[in-house]
Amino acid sequence: MEAPAPHRSNQILSIRHLSKTFHARSRNPVQAIDDVTLDVERGEFLGIVGPSGGGKTTLLKSVAGLLPITSGDIVLNGRTVVGPIDDVGIAFQQPVLLPWRTALDNVLLPIEMLGDNPGTKRDEALRLLQIVGLAGFEERRPRELSGGMQQRVALCRALIHDPPILLMDEPFGAVDEFTREALNDHLLRLWEERQKTVLFVTHSVAESVYLSDRVAILTARPARVVDVVRIDLPRPRRAEIRYSTAFAEHTRAIQEKLRAA
Repeated sequence: MEAPAPHRSNQILSIRHLSKTFHARSRNPVQAIDDVTLDVERGEFLGIVGPSGGGKTTLLKSVAGLLPITSGDIVLNGRTVVGPIDDVGIAFQQPVLLPWRTALDNVLLPIEMLGDNPGTKRDEALRLLQIVGLAGFEERRPRELSGGMQQRVALCRALIHDPPILLMDEPFGAVDEFTREALNDHLLRLWEERQKTVLFVTHSVAESVYLSDRVAILTARPARVVDVVRIDLPRPRRAEIRYSTAFAEHTRAIQEKLRAA
């Protein structure tokens, strides 16, 4: 396993000895995360894989400040996370678009929620929709869009306020494999252009290898970091790399570590 990196000027996220336990009056306490330490560099794409129910979503919500942690520290962009923060964009498995709003208006929603004038970001929203292949669909409502199209709208919405870090929780898990691969390419195109930092939770080892600079492997609950594997495949990544020997070796190595975990 890679040792945690020392603090560097390009480090955007530092997680130190993070633990999270859920308490309920009618049930025994449930420990979701146990002593997780991770460092993420600015502009890095970090994949996160592990068994279902193993605490991956809890980890992302903790980084976003949406869940109070039990112990440890999370420092994002030089600030200790103690509550919800504006410095992140979040994309979940379901796109959760407002059905009465157009694609464009759904993308602009975070700007309104931050109390700013959405008109100042209209051109940026249109550009994001164009990058993900939705030019001409700006005025369509969610019911007029396929599941893959809705996820692309949700991705644009997560990026519209220009957050330095993007937290993605199995965002393409509900679409078919062909659409998923296309969405992977749209995401990489946005990431290459915007150079955002991405934490990407997925149950697909192949997806994590295709997208990531490194892949963090977590155990079943309570989540612990088993290993952090560097993916030394060249960039930019394109579909044909999935058929390479190096891709297969990375995928097999991570699958074996997951089984061992």
